[in-house]
Amino acid sequence: MKFIPRLLVLCFSLISLHAFSQNNLEDVIYTKGGNIYRGLVIEQVPGESMKIRIEGGSVFTIAIADIQKLTKEEKWASPPAPAMAVKPVPTEAVRQSRAYRAKYDSTFVPHYKKKRTYFFLAELRAGFNNGGLRIVNGYKVGRFGYFGAGIGLDGATFNSGPFGGMYATSHNFSNGAYAPVYFRYAGDVLKTRITPFYYVELGYAARIGGNWHFTNGRSYGGPMGAAGFGCKFNTYRRINFNLNLNVNWRTNFYNGSLETYDPSGLLYTTYHQGMDAGLFGNFSFGIGF
Repeated sequence: MKFIPRLLVLCFSLISLHAFSQNNLEDVIYTKGGNIYRGLVIEQVPGESMKIRIEGGSVFTIAIADIQKLTKEEKWASPPAPAMAVKPVPTEAVRQSRAYRAKYDSTFVPHYKKKRTYFFLAELRAGFNNGGLRIVNGYKVGRFGYFGAGIGLDGATFNSGPFGGMYATSHNFSNGAYAPVYFRYAGDVLKTRITPFYYVELGYAARIGGNWHFTNGRSYGGPMGAAGFGCKFNTYRRINFNLNLNVNWRTNFYNGSLETYDPSGLLYTTYHQGMDAGLFGNFSFGIGF
């Protein structure tokens, strides 16, 4: 009695396997012209033609004389389309950021592209025989028109280095600290975020604490000028950075006397009046707003 249920299960399995194999097959017509039609043959006219319905529902009628062979094959599945990368949707904070607006918003103008705006610059300068700190405030009237006024605190050593003290005396009356006040003109070479730039400066550097060189008298400082060339790195915000090399001309006028004693103990006074001048070079790093 147990044999009958087992036989039924076996028959059911064979029928299911046959149905699955049939469902996994399709009719394939190969023509003499090289065309291939895959689908289900729905009509045959002996000696004349065959009709085959392909995937999608289209029906083709093929003459028997054009058929090379008719087979049943496993259904052909087209390869899946590659998955498309889904870009994340930017948040409102990202859309309002300067970097995003500069890239996608045609109405947004970065600060460095504005034709007219105020600017501020702080520079740290360092050279072999001079250095200091400079601060400039001004107004931009175009890419080639940065006009500003600057102040600073410098230190210079005449009579040293390859350029310092071209006309300096051996008394070192001009070595020490200076407070420059000057006008500055600058311009950008390009309209890009990274651009070469140039500048020239002209002003007066007042001597600080120069009286100690003399018994009676003082150092006054003198006219100064500079020219520089470098590279500016703009950001989408107001901040920019720059590196530059410059050459500056310094002068110092002095007038005073020195009192010393000779070997016999007698007071000896010498008088000094003149100007020291020097050509100096340095490297600068600046931050602008």
